[in-house]
Amino acid sequence: LISVGSDDGLRVGHELNVFRGDSFIGRIRLVRVDPDRAVGESDPVFYKRPFQIGDLAKTIQPTANLDRQASNKK
Repeated sequence: LISVGSDDGLRVGHELNVFRGDSFIGRIRLVRVDPDRAVGESDPVFYKRPFQIGDLAKTIQPTANLDRQASNKK
């Protein structure tokens, strides 16, 4: 459960990396999004250790957007 939701631009299917301090501890994919919170499932490929209250989830910049931005700069 994270404390941001659709009011902040999140949608079902978004992936977020989870950190504790500077350490990457896993990745979640959002399965439910409400206006002020969201629920994610852990991706077993990236799971390093159990999530805890206070961990920070950060959105992942889609690669397609980066590719599009790079081609627009040429």
